[in-house]
Amino acid sequence: MTQGANTMSHSFLADEELWSTTLRQAMDCEDWDGVLAASRSVLAMDPDHLVALEGKAQAHWRRHEFQSAIDTARKMIALNPVEPGYLCLQGACHQQLGRYVAAAECFGRALDLAKTPAMRKMVLAQIEGLEVLCGTRMVARDEDTPPVTALAAMGSMGPVSMRVN
Repeated sequence: MTQGANTMSHSFLADEELWSTTLRQAMDCEDWDGVLAASRSVLAMDPDHLVALEGKAQAHWRRHEFQSAIDTARKMIALNPVEPGYLCLQGACHQQLGRYVAAAECFGRALDLAKTPAMRKMVLAQIEGLEVLCGTRMVARDEDTPPVTALAAMGSMGPVSMRVN
């Protein structure tokens, strides 16, 4: 490794550490403008940085910028297509925008990908909430899957955490 590359590597790591601290502080304070600013600065250097994309998507969700959150989630899904949490976020945003069929499709794909009981329970909670809202079954699933009380499983946090698996 050349001296210049070594310096650049250390500089990027220092920036990453600073960004990580800034992001954590902004999220702890629910400073969604700060989260977006921190995420955008990292994404300017690395447009495929999943953690920065997650911060950006969550900030858009919290600011009720649902289409922006969908667009960000779409990129996260392209980078990591086996993460059901990204599909849950996208589905929750579609639901907020009244796009119930699109929400059901996202939740159904998330359920297919959910590997852990905890993630499966959270996805089922999202599905149940959508079905209660629509008054009809929207997502096919195993008949032996027990119902989940959506509000109890979600608490007050809104959509499920993005990464559980």
